[in-house]
Amino acid sequence: MNNRRSALSGFAIAVGVLLGGLLAAFMVGRYPVGLGDLLDVLRSKALGHHTDVSPAIESVILQVRGPRVLAALLVGAALALAGTAFQGLFRNPLVSPDILGASSGAALGAVIGIYLSFGVLAIQAVVARFNQFKGAG
Repeated sequence: MNNRRSALSGFAIAVGVLLGGLLAAFMVGRYPVGLGDLLDVLRSKALGHHTDVSPAIESVILQVRGPRVLAALLVGAALALAGTAFQGLFRNPLVSPDILGASSGAALGAVIGIYLSFGVLAIQAVVARFNQFKGAG
């Protein structure tokens, strides 16, 4: 019973942090958006009502930050799922990408970047990425 209660409280904390991060991503930026404006725009879009919020704020929320926040949420979920799959496949909670050759793939990417004669900055970026993976293994 204690493990179940602990897991439930951990899940509640994780959901709270996720929602707080989503709200912060929508509200903080070069063009600040208030919580009331954010909720008003989302509610009016969901229910199909007219909103009293300025069109600039509505555009920032729905056309600029909305797609970015949604993409970040989906990418994060995909990475979490991939990590969970790695851990489940190898039955090892400390599994790393080296096991399936992700580091070798980074080396291959660097070789391909040099072979295809990318520009100097692109080659440096590829080599820097390669060194990150090389140092992790």
